[in-house]
Amino acid sequence: MKNLNKRIDPNFIISDEMFSCGLIDITDFLCDSLKVFMEKENRFVGIVKSYMKSMDITYDKFNENLTKEDEEIYGRLLYLLKPTIFREFSRLHNKKLSEGDCVILMIRKMLQVVSGLQEFSHNKEMK
Repeated sequence: MKNLNKRIDPNFIISDEMFSCGLIDITDFLCDSLKVFMEKENRFVGIVKSYMKSMDITYDKFNENLTKEDEEIYGRLLYLLKPTIFREFSRLHNKKLSEGDCVILMIRKMLQVVSGLQEFSHNKEMK
């Protein structure tokens, strides 16, 4: 990252809990992209629709008590991780995975990071 100094603020520190919530929020955005890719690949049928509906309901519950401060922090985290997400998508896509599968793997990896925390207030939603 050549502009890392522009992306970070050394005086701004968030808790593991807030970082995990931010990753969950990023997976929400990735799920929106996943729907588009699944439709494009003609895979948005049957059980996939059901899973997506369940995920939408879960994200709605997760974002129920979202404050403006939380939104700002999640936005900062997204801004910081965006180049990594694009790079990882390209890396996976270059391995001949479909766009939908690339997004699924990235979501899975983020959720694995979050699940590594013992004390996370949104464990139910994450699962």
